[in-house]
Amino acid sequence: MRSLTFIQLGLKGKVVIENFPDLTQLNLSNNDLEEIIIRNCPDLKLVQVAHNQLTKLKIEGCPAIKEIYTHNNQLTKWEVDVEDLKNKNLRVISYSNNPLTAEEKARLDALGLKDTALKSRVDGPAQDYLDAKYPEDIRDSIEKLDISELGLQGDLDLKGFTSLKSLDCSRNELTSINYLSGCSKLEYLDCSCNLLRNINLRKNLQLQELYAHNNQLTKMIFKKNFVDLQNLVIGQNKLVKLDVSKLVNLRKLDCSLNKLTKLDLSNNLNLKTLLFYKNFLSSLEVSHLEQLKYLYCYKNALLKLDVSGLKNLKELYCANNIKSKKNFIGLKESKYYFALDYII
Repeated sequence: MRSLTFIQLGLKGKVVIENFPDLTQLNLSNNDLEEIIIRNCPDLKLVQVAHNQLTKLKIEGCPAIKEIYTHNNQLTKWEVDVEDLKNKNLRVISYSNNPLTAEEKARLDALGLKDTALKSRVDGPAQDYLDAKYPEDIRDSIEKLDISELGLQGDLDLKGFTSLKSLDCSRNELTSINYLSGCSKLEYLDCSCNLLRNINLRKNLQLQELYAHNNQLTKMIFKKNFVDLQNLVIGQNKLVKLDVSKLVNLRKLDCSLNKLTKLDLSNNLNLKTLLFYKNFLSSLEVSHLEQLKYLYCYKNALLKLDVSGLKNLKELYCANNIKSKKNFIGLKESKYYFALDYII
């Protein structure tokens, strides 16, 4: 068993989690527990026990822990060797809204780790959460919506969010986002790290930033002029087709880790960052991109590359492509911070 999750179940009293050699995540948040003891879980990395009534927390024999969240409890101290855990793996903690003694707060503060409160996860249907949290009569007044990292699952219906300018629904398990067409004022969208197969952005012409990496997208075609779109991050999908010819003001494009065989950047003269590594491109014209500073194109099938027009280039990574230096046009090795270990 690698994960134990018991949230919002009204659990009370004492819980002992002991001798789980494969456990990596433990979530007992949003209950009424008073005492939690965790022992001998050597692979445990994440401990979430926030929003309880804890007066005692004891952790021992768990050297792999990276994150501990205890905010909103009744703890006066932690029975945890945090100094030793920090020397090993501990990187994130939360302890706000607890009646800690002055000595204990000083001990935790001395770790130099930011007191960070993790959101309590839902781990359930996205629409049930949205309908309960945001009734329809208030939706048209909401300009910013952050529902990231909540474990939301399935379809997300945004009907009624007509004033929305910023949406972050990243790091969930969403399979679709509906009624984006009704969010015509949207400027920022982060839907990364989900299970999305397509995104309909035809009416979102005010979009400035789009982060849709780590999904299951197979194609993305911008048929209208998204003149405000500057950052497009769509790496780690299943893209076989990408058309960015209408994105004339694009500054950053990351389409790495896909299945692209061609990419036309003729109209993207404002690009400063271009990442398309780990695709299947055999050719790409970039010499006209005079503002380009960062070019990462390693692990493709490039036969040649002309960088002679890239006057502002600072970083170039293109290993595992061209087999002959003569097919690399405009290369000035002393000018770039680069990786060219494929050249023979």
